[in-house]
Amino acid sequence: MSQVLLPDEAERSMKNLVLAVYILLAVSLMTAIPTGLIGVIIAYVKRDEARGTWLAEHFRWQIEIFWYSLAGCILASLLFVTLIGIPLAIIVGAGTWLWMVYRLVKGFLRLNDNREPQA
Repeated sequence: MSQVLLPDEAERSMKNLVLAVYILLAVSLMTAIPTGLIGVIIAYVKRDEARGTWLAEHFRWQIEIFWYSLAGCILASLLFVTLIGIPLAIIVGAGTWLWMVYRLVKGFLRLNDNREPQA
């Protein structure tokens, strides 16, 4: 797939926005959903503007991080409600948190290298 080239200033601006979304998602590791929700809304709004560029993949990556981590948190919460599921809830919650940290760090490092994130 050929990449669309943005003017330098537009690319720099979009890259800063991608970085801001990574930061919002990272802060959501400690604040739960609110900052992550703001970040995913920004990613959804701006992904069309970035379509065809290497930055569009970062927005896709961030959207996946949000939804999969939200699903993991919901699953952990449902398990936690049942007394027998509490140990499993702790494992699912911790696993979700660690997976999110890994994906955020990997995405940020790829952004810093001006490359697309890769699964």
